[in-house]
Amino acid sequence: MKRLLVLLGLLLSTLCISRPPIEGELRITLDVPSQVYADEEIRVYLDLDNRGNRTFKIDVAEFFDTDGFEKLSTCSRTNFILRPNGYESVECRLRYVSTPVPAEAKISARVEYSTNLTLVAPILLLTEEEYEKRRIAGTEGGLKERYSVSDGTMRVELELRANPILMRGKEEYVYLSLENLGDGIPENMRIDVQGTTPSGILTCPSGEIRSIGGKIEKVVCTIDVAAARDRTYLNLLAKIQLNYDYKVRKTATVSVIR
Repeated sequence: MKRLLVLLGLLLSTLCISRPPIEGELRITLDVPSQVYADEEIRVYLDLDNRGNRTFKIDVAEFFDTDGFEKLSTCSRTNFILRPNGYESVECRLRYVSTPVPAEAKISARVEYSTNLTLVAPILLLTEEEYEKRRIAGTEGGLKERYSVSDGTMRVELELRANPILMRGKEEYVYLSLENLGDGIPENMRIDVQGTTPSGILTCPSGEIRSIGGKIEKVVCTIDVAAARDRTYLNLLAKIQLNYDYKVRKTATVSVIR
């Protein structure tokens, strides 16, 4: 009996635990019946579920290809805001009118939106003398070379060179790698340095980031090491924002019955 009560307690505690949502995760799904009758009117839905804490500007959400289904309603929405933890659904009324009746038909929808992703990176650069001093004292703690953030669709990774030792009079570089994790296409990607402490010490190119064959080019940013002056270390807090557009298509297959 005691064992049973323990197991029930574990089960209840598991059911009560809710996983925190991934920041900025936008889930796009199609709600479509698996089968329809010819000449039957149906309602299908394009659902947008923002399970994160960022805002998405939705440029278009629409059913664009209905493959033999006649549209009986607008089937689209444009230019609206999907706020954190928000939910929107685009309804589309359809009737299958194509002849002869095939065994299957496809219903396709697209969503195009704009959003951003922010990376905060505390960067520490030491002179060789300071690094050696801390190493001997056992307080150097290792110099971190990578920082990353992801929203489930895009990932931003900041990388310093190996053993990032501060050398006065020479520029120091950091490298930003962008990765598309979703099933859509990113466009109009731009990096914006939101702020640094000390101010203005980090600069990144402001132009559009190119993607060739699905591979996104690296972005090279510069740290102004002159801010260190005669100090033996440079402690930098950087806030870097990736602004991007994203295009997603979803398709569902429907069985058509005579």
